[in-house]
Parts: sequence; structure tokens; C-alpha cells
Amino acid sequence: MVVFNTYCKDDVTGYEMILSECSYNVALDWLENKIRKLGHIPNIECKKEGDLVVVETSGRTFFYDENRGYLLGE
Repeated sequence: MVVFNTYCKDDVTGYEMILSECSYNVALDWLENKIRKLGHIPNIECKKEGDLVVVETSGRTFFYDENRGYLLGE
């Protein structure tokens, strides 16, 4: 898994690159742990839209690209 610490834009979707080379389960676990570290209770809802899984949290929307193994942020 690669964590992007600086802003990188995905050329395909135009969204911010958050993680790459990760599975869906690893991406959601990482996201849940990040939310917990901020002192919030994770409220994550996921739905499939085309090739992306839309991951909605209370503060931000993320996308998991199953074909490429990317977690992206809006």
C-alpha cells in the first residue's frame, strides 16, 4: 500500500490520490482508523457506481477504484 502525503491528482478521474496498491478492505480499514484518530465515530456508507465504490463519510466523499486498487478523495 502506498499512502500519498502530498496532493496528487488522478489523471483518469480527476480526484485526489489517497492510497494506491491496496485492496478494498485495506482501504476502508485505513480510512476508518484515520477517522477514529480524529476523535470521530466512523459512519461510513458504501455504494457501487460503475467501476467505482462511493464511500461516504460524515465529512467527505471517497471513491475506491476496484480495477486499479486506488482510494481517491473528492
